[in-house]
Amino acid sequence: MTTKLSVLLILLSFNTELPKLIAQNTQNSTLVNSLSSIIYTDNTGKDTVGVQVGGIWWAPVNVKISGNNDADSSFFSYPEADPCPYGWRLPTLEEIKKLERVVKSGKGEFDYDSKNFKIKSDDGKSQLLIPANGVMSTSGSIRNKGLSGSIWSSSPAGNDLNYQIYFQGNSLSVGSSPKYMKLNIRCVCEMQ
Repeated sequence: MTTKLSVLLILLSFNTELPKLIAQNTQNSTLVNSLSSIIYTDNTGKDTVGVQVGGIWWAPVNVKISGNNDADSSFFSYPEADPCPYGWRLPTLEEIKKLERVVKSGKGEFDYDSKNFKIKSDDGKSQLLIPANGVMSTSGSIRNKGLSGSIWSSSPAGNDLNYQIYFQGNSLSVGSSPKYMKLNIRCVCEMQ
C-alpha cells in the first residue's frame, strides 16, 4: 500500500526570494525536473539541502535512528527494508561507482582536521561530507573512527554480501561487506 507523502522542494533563482514548492509524490522515488536544489528531511524532522555529485542528489547527512544523539549517524546491518525517508532510497552499485569515479577525478579528499571525506558538488559551490564514523563490528565496537567510513548500497554482491563504498584516509573505493556488518546509510534521490 502506497501512502501519499509530501517532499519539500526548493526552486533556486538569482536575486529573488526562494519560492517553495511542495510536491506530492506517490511513487517509490522522487523524479524532479528543472530544479536547482532539493531538500532532504531526515527521520528526526530536520531539513537540509541535498548535494548533487555526479548528477545524483545525495542526502547531506547519514540516516539516523530517531532518538540517536550521535551527531554523525547510526550504524545499520544491511536493511531488509529501505530506511530512507519517502522519495529517497539507498544508492545502487552504479551510483556508488559514479561517486568513486568523481573522487578519482580529483574532486574528493579526506580532511584530517574535520574527520570528513569531502567531495565537491557538480556546481563546485558545496561539498558532500561523509563523516569518518568508522565501522561497527558485530560485537558493537567501532573501529577506525576518525579515519574511515562506509555506506551501504542497495545492490547485492552475492552470498550474503552487499556492495558498499568505503574510505580510509584519502583512499575511497567500492567493495562488499557481509550484510550483518553495521555501516552507515546515505540516501539518494532520483532527478530527471
